[in-house]
Amino acid sequence: SDGGGGFGGGFCFSGVTTVNVFDKDIIEMRDLEIGDRVQVDNNGYSRLYSFGHYNKDTMGDFFQINHTSSTEQYRPLELSKDDMIYVQNKESFVPASTITVGDKLLLAYNNNNAKKDR
Repeated sequence: SDGGGGFGGGFCFSGVTTVNVFDKDIIEMRDLEIGDRVQVDNNGYSRLYSFGHYNKDTMGDFFQINHTSSTEQYRPLELSKDDMIYVQNKESFVPASTITVGDKLLLAYNNNNAKKDR
């Protein structure tokens, strides 16, 4: 996918990737502002202090990971091939390019588990 804008070195995140922001709910990364508190784990938020390599006018190539929980279909997760993501059934962080169908990811949405489904 060609997501608008890139965050991080090598465009780790697409601008349309969503994050949970304290007092703002779920928003797209392109709408983040310095000072926002972004959910980083089940119980914690971290204040955004910099965008690093963010460029809203640059297009990047991103993987889309389609996922479902037992009850819902979610928007695809977009990230670069080298971005690290935690896979529960492998008990480690792996590059997005190595995710396979059936891998279990942890979602921030109501602490649901999800499996890659396509």
